[in-house]
Amino acid sequence: MLRGSHGRAVPSTGRLHRETVLVTAVLIHPSGIGNPAGARNWRNTIEQLVDFRRSPVASALSADDRATLDRLHPDGAAPFWGTHRFHEARVAELEPGDVVAFTGKKLALAFGRIGLLTDNPRLGDALWLRHPDHGSYRFVYSLAPIVFSEMPQTEFRARGGFGERDDFRQLRVLTGDRADEFLAEFADEIPLPVDASGLSPVEREIQEIQDYESADADVARDLSWVRELRIEIRSAGDSEVRARASSTMHRGENLLVHDYVQALPAAARWCRYDTLVGVTDLDVHHPDGRHELMEAKSSAARTHIRQALAQLLDYAPSLGGGPPNDLSVLVPSRPSDSAVALLHRYGVDCVYRRADGSYERLAAQSGPAAAIAALWSTAAQG
Repeated sequence: MLRGSHGRAVPSTGRLHRETVLVTAVLIHPSGIGNPAGARNWRNTIEQLVDFRRSPVASALSADDRATLDRLHPDGAAPFWGTHRFHEARVAELEPGDVVAFTGKKLALAFGRIGLLTDNPRLGDALWLRHPDHGSYRFVYSLAPIVFSEMPQTEFRARGGFGERDDFRQLRVLTGDRADEFLAEFADEIPLPVDASGLSPVEREIQEIQDYESADADVARDLSWVRELRIEIRSAGDSEVRARASSTMHRGENLLVHDYVQALPAAARWCRYDTLVGVTDLDVHHPDGRHELMEAKSSAARTHIRQALAQLLDYAPSLGGGPPNDLSVLVPSRPSDSAVALLHRYGVDCVYRRADGSYERLAAQSGPAAAIAALWSTAAQG
């Protein structure tokens, strides 16, 4: 039985050969490196990549297996691991793209993603000596990719929600909510699969977080020369100034804001407000009396534009007696037309940094802006 696209079991057809990413599971696979045979196998097929285009491995591959390996490992070499026939029921819960956590010697040794997953004892025999009791390694998988770790087992146990009685010497598979919790907790350690076309919703969220953190690091490098200024954080509705660390924003966002305020007219005043729902990124009080509420993002991707829009609509009514006249999203590059259209639909301007270091404003029409402002004014009065 194989897992269906919603985690249901569906009849398998013929030889086990899978290369479609479906629902994510987590395989906790003991490495066995505490014994000589396991240590040898780990060195030969995990720490050292296997050339699968040369015999005896090449001759043990079916045409489908070879095509999958060529796609996922175009250099012609890959790390491999496997298990025996008596784990068939657990292997049936797995799909390519699923997570593997390797344990051994009281450590989490590595985190990876299943690439090729095949029922092929001939391939197992080409990779490893037969086990004296269990025979061939029947189920074989490649890692696409794998990242090594030396995480203490105590940390792995605590973060993974495992109990003291959980035995990491036994192969086990986590599915459903349990797998989602594991993915969320170890998001920084688990690599994304080489073939990321079918990520689960939790993995999509993890990918977006990782992509955003990468974008933030890029912006921080690009704007590393920016002079940082003190931006007052005021309580919404009064004039009290409170010292607050700038770490309430990502580093890249913080530098983007500091670069932008230095491009404002000299007569403009700017600060941040501590509201009941969070601290705003930037509030600009223009010389003509307009109050502009801005939300900064290090990525102009649509998903982050959407987040910024939600934050602006949350912050604006919370500013009490000093609601903004304008809402704007500040980003380091021009978003897609559809992302800009999304902002304009709700009367929100888009301000982005051009390649020459200047800032361009894509202004929304006044009609939607006035309609949205009426909504938050009503909320503030209520």
